Amino acid sequence: MRFPEKISRDDYEAIARRSLRLFLSADIVDSTALKQEFRERGSSWVEIAHTFYTRFPNLLDAALAEMNYWERRKAESELELWKAIGDELVFVADIRNIEDVPLLVAGFRNATNGWNKQNEEYESRGVTVKAAAWLAGFPVMNSVIPGDSVTSLDFLGTSMDIGFRLCGFATPRRFVLSIDLAYVLAVLGDSLTNWCRFLDKLPLKGVLKNRPYPVFWLDCFSEDIDASNKPKSAKLAQLEDRVTGNGSTKFLAAEMESFSKCWIESTGGDLILPFCPHGDDSRFPIPESYSKDRENALSELEREFLEQGDIGLDEGQDDDVEEFRGDIDRNLF
Repeated sequence: MRFPEKISRDDYEAIARRSLRLFLSADIVDSTALKQEFRERGSSWVEIAHTFYTRFPNLLDAALAEMNYWERRKAESELELWKAIGDELVFVADIRNIEDVPLLVAGFRNATNGWNKQNEEYESRGVTVKAAAWLAGFPVMNSVIPGDSVTSLDFLGTSMDIGFRLCGFATPRRFVLSIDLAYVLAVLGDSLTNWCRFLDKLPLKGVLKNRPYPVFWLDCFSEDIDASNKPKSAKLAQLEDRVTGNGSTKFLAAEMESFSKCWIESTGGDLILPFCPHGDDSRFPIPESYSKDRENALSELEREFLEQGDIGLDEGQDDDVEEFRGDIDRNLF
């Protein structure tokens, strides 16, 4: 993919509009070590990787279909594969209705469990999958970088840095969530919060001045230890929980909501509470400082990407700028 130096006004509208995106990562556990083991055994890692690339998206589609996601949703939050990074698949959904978020997370959890449960042969060979998910709002705090077409986008910013670092704490059991995603699940009172756990406050290298970050996770193992389709590793982990007492602490959704909100607000603006792009949900209001922050972000994007003459950015042309930004807002959906 090539990154153009300048883009047209029409293409710019696609990257400058206010948006909230959900990112979902599925990654083969310890793939680097596994590749070496497979080479030493004379086995084909390419076969494993190809199976993962092709089968996991099918499992995800099936999981969402089983939940009737396409029928239940109220808006068009399409989920698509963003990119493959080595042995990791990252999916993205442009959230048009915030009620879609827990459905997509639940479907991804089911797909991850589906891979780890249905591939007994792979489990015996150590090929399991771990998951992580995070939210990112645009264009404040994070930016959309255009590629060689309007559908070839890259993303950068604080939320993206946090998300990829959180992936390192994931395990087949531990589906890691960003704190703003945990906040959304809690505010919505979704049943997924029954499976939410708290790992610890851990520093994320190079992010938020290395301030320890609260790591929430979804338990991917069911409570039924004797279930016939439970991976052996899941049964062993749960039996260990009973012996050690680990993993037994649960909390209410209201407690998770209060803590997440207070912690995000304590960052002094380095993070902001998530909100609906269209701004008409009282549960997720637009922050008071957002308009000014967005104006600054758009000014930077306009200087960087717009072709000369597409919009007046010089002194005395403020009306053109305001009209242009108004067009972006009107074309939000």
